[in-house]
Amino acid sequence: MMASRVARRSLHNLSSYRLPSTIEEKLCTPALIIYAEHVRWNIARVVAACGSPTRWQPHIKTVKSSWALDALCDAGVRHFKCATSREAELLGSTLAARDGAFEVLVAFPHTGPTLARLGRTAARYAANVAWSVLVEDAAGAEGAVDAGLGVYVDVNCGMDRTGTSLDGAGDVLARVRAVAGTDLAGIHMYDGHAASLGDTADARNAALFPLYDDLLALDGALDLVTAGTPALLPSLAHAGLRDSGRHRVSAGTVVLSDTRAEAQCPLGLRPAAVVASRVVSTPLPRRFTLDAGVKALAADAGHPMCAVLGHEGFEPLIPSEEHLPVAVREPSDRPTKGDVFYLVPKHVCPTVNLAESALLVEEDGAFSELPIEARAHPLFLDEGPVERAARVAA
Repeated sequence: MMASRVARRSLHNLSSYRLPSTIEEKLCTPALIIYAEHVRWNIARVVAACGSPTRWQPHIKTVKSSWALDALCDAGVRHFKCATSREAELLGSTLAARDGAFEVLVAFPHTGPTLARLGRTAARYAANVAWSVLVEDAAGAEGAVDAGLGVYVDVNCGMDRTGTSLDGAGDVLARVRAVAGTDLAGIHMYDGHAASLGDTADARNAALFPLYDDLLALDGALDLVTAGTPALLPSLAHAGLRDSGRHRVSAGTVVLSDTRAEAQCPLGLRPAAVVASRVVSTPLPRRFTLDAGVKALAADAGHPMCAVLGHEGFEPLIPSEEHLPVAVREPSDRPTKGDVFYLVPKHVCPTVNLAESALLVEEDGAFSELPIEARAHPLFLDEGPVERAARVAA
């Protein structure tokens, strides 16, 4: 049975992560492991910070599993955000089995067959789920409405990936309203560039608060969605957003956390997903190699792409596809072939997407194989939809 605690704000306490030898001995590595206790801890911390689960609209790109969606629903979350058609389908099939009304925002400006696929999902799961998609102009709104979807106007406040500029958002909003009418549901402003706006809360607040003021000035009635993990606390601290009664934050990484999340969002989060990896080689006196390269750990956030739990002196080096070299301080620190280590990803969201399934560790010590149902993308419009899958005992 797993130990009951992990030290707050530490990535180096191994006690609540180590698997029993009976499980470790039959586990093929690299393997994604998710710890139910830590997931629920993180969810509770975010809900407490929000003041209510209704103010949180988590992006499910991080979790991609029906088990985690159920854990969020159990905590009272009723609004969700996703990016891909498979994520939307998993939300639909999971929420359809729950009581109550839900809202899903597909936070990506889809076009073509993928937009049509989303429209089919919205029609299939319309009974208790309201569906919307991001648009950045009137043409996008027309396509979304034709597909049977509500719309959120996407405002670019500094990420420069998608969306209309904040300066011109008022005009775009008027044009979208003329096309969408009552299908215009809200305004979305992703402020993920907050990670580059300073290392202190005061610095981030000073940079983001004027943007939130401008967002509030765009409309006095529409719902407002902001805040990935780096901007979660600034968004919650802005009095105007808080008092509007129509604002939600959409951080998703915080559900599982990773090596950056607690620094970006100091809520006492716990790493809830790790990658188990074995030593496969000891090529140098001060180096060993693990079997967890970029096919098991996401590399998009840069080097180092993980931390080794319980071993602060281990330095992960540049990985390749299957290999993760690790440097040690002294030859006596070097482990032996076959030793198992637990790695906390630097960016957990795409790391989860690399796994077809994970080992779920329950609070009571039970183990099961957890399908990552919403990973990857469909190939064709007419491909069957993703649905929640059953877990099996490990």
